[in-house]
Amino acid sequence: MIMLSYDSEHDPTILPFQQVIVCATKEGLIYSITGYADPSQEEYSNVKKGIIDALAEKYQILPRYTPSNRYYEFGDKTNSVELEDCGEGVPPGSGLKLEYKNTPLFDAYISDVTKTMEEEKARQEQAIRDSLKGL
Repeated sequence: MIMLSYDSEHDPTILPFQQVIVCATKEGLIYSITGYADPSQEEYSNVKKGIIDALAEKYQILPRYTPSNRYYEFGDKTNSVELEDCGEGVPPGSGLKLEYKNTPLFDAYISDVTKTMEEEKARQEQAIRDSLKGL
C-alpha cells in the first residue's frame, strides 16, 4: 500500500480541501482518495452545494440521497464518492469529508489487510503456545 498526503498550503489546486490523502496499491492503482474541507461558516453552504452539484453532474446519485442529509453517496458499485459533514453530533458547517473509493481495489486491499492481521495473530498465538511448552 502507498499513502500520500497533500496539504493545500503546498498545493493550491486541491482547494477547497485543506488535506487530501491518496491511497494506492504498491503497483500505483488508486483505491481511495479522502479530502477534508473546513470552510468558514459563511462559505460552508456554497462549498457544500458546489461539491454536491459537481458530483451529481459527474455521477448518478445512489438511493440513499436526501437533500437534507449530512451524508450523500454518488457513483456506482465500482466507483463511489461519499460526502459527509465531519463529526458525529457536530453541528452542520463544522467541516466536510469527501471520500472516493474504487470498490474492487478497496475490497482487495481490505482483504489483504485482514489476511495479514489473521496471519500475525496466528504467529503470536503459536509463539505463546511454544513458550508455554517448557512450563
